[in-house]
Amino acid sequence: MSAPAPRTAEPALPQWVVTANVAGAVLTLVLLVGRVVINHWHNYGWWSYSAGEWLINYGAGFLRRGAGQVFLDVPAPSAIVALEMWLLVEWTVISVLLALLVHRVMTRTGTAWALGAWVVPSWFIISTLQLAWKPIGITNVQFPTRKEQYFLMVVLIAITWWQSRVSWPSVVAISALLVVGVLFHEGFAPPTTVALLVVGWWATRNSPARSWLARGAVLVLPALVVAAAVVSHPGTAADRLPVWDAVDSTTRDWYLRGDLPPLTDDIPGAIAYLGTTASDGWRQVDALFISVGAWRWWLLNAVIALGAVVLVILACDRSPGAVRRILVPLLLVAIALLPLFLIAIDWGRWVAFLANLVLVLGLAGVLRARDPVPLVPRPGTVTLVVAGLVFAALYGLPEIGDVSWGAFLRWPG
Repeated sequence: MSAPAPRTAEPALPQWVVTANVAGAVLTLVLLVGRVVINHWHNYGWWSYSAGEWLINYGAGFLRRGAGQVFLDVPAPSAIVALEMWLLVEWTVISVLLALLVHRVMTRTGTAWALGAWVVPSWFIISTLQLAWKPIGITNVQFPTRKEQYFLMVVLIAITWWQSRVSWPSVVAISALLVVGVLFHEGFAPPTTVALLVVGWWATRNSPARSWLARGAVLVLPALVVAAAVVSHPGTAADRLPVWDAVDSTTRDWYLRGDLPPLTDDIPGAIAYLGTTASDGWRQVDALFISVGAWRWWLLNAVIALGAVVLVILACDRSPGAVRRILVPLLLVAIALLPLFLIAIDWGRWVAFLANLVLVLGLAGVLRARDPVPLVPRPGTVTLVVAGLVFAALYGLPEIGDVSWGAFLRWPG
């Protein structure tokens, strides 16, 4: 983003604030790495469905989401080990870059409000810990291991890289990362592209319009071409078995000897979804959410999850334009995500991804502000913000399931 207007140097942050920020990143990694380590020797089901999704490959030829082939081909003892190492790298990059972004916002505003980013219900800490107080099945909370986190990582890399300027090498690199993401999961490319365009626009706003138009084209067009190829090769039911058979025996054994792993005809659930159509997805969405009116409760849950994010951002900055800088990206990203809500039932995933994109965009927007005006941290305001975040955390955010007030009142069930 373009450099803010010159101002006096900000005072150093208190040590407890810096320590708390580092602790947020460390706790995130400890929780996630710990869960994977526990599940390494025995598949307890926590992330087995996600693992199956990552392992979709080109064993039946080029098809949608088959880039998991890379975990079969890299030199590693098994695909599951390669995938575990990849997730470790991904989580580390995300946690470190979020910690850096939070630190910059706190330094810029002179307040600790940005620490709230670590405890919003869409983030890895609460989404993992909520198993302790919410009646959520262990196989229904796999947010950190899902493919959308790759796209969150790409956006964080762009925000960090484009802090001062948008260079051609950086645009090419981000474009390449976006192309890889399309090969993993094309559904997250539209909202991610919107987020990247917003960040790029902020960073080049004081440059000639044609400068960002050219860079934007280089950013988007390769991914668009690859997306067309992916969508035209969706895979069929006949591809399911060859894809599963292509996975090495060690990984297959790990999956199958687990505690009730999700299987369909002895094939992991995510791979078993190959060949399903948008019409099939819509019928599921209609049956689970629309026809029975459950969408209203999910809308409420989305408002609570997004409200926690907006609360943190507006506490960091209430200057003129602050509301616009968060609500416009929220609306644009939500529109880009709408197709997933219409054809896939993992509504909690879509809400969490929307909230996390808005979170990092909102923090980036605070850095974009000419002169941010944070909420004065008086006892009353601190109490209200903390109470709002605690309520959102307690309500929680499952990937799918019952999010009605009845479910909220039944915890810990």
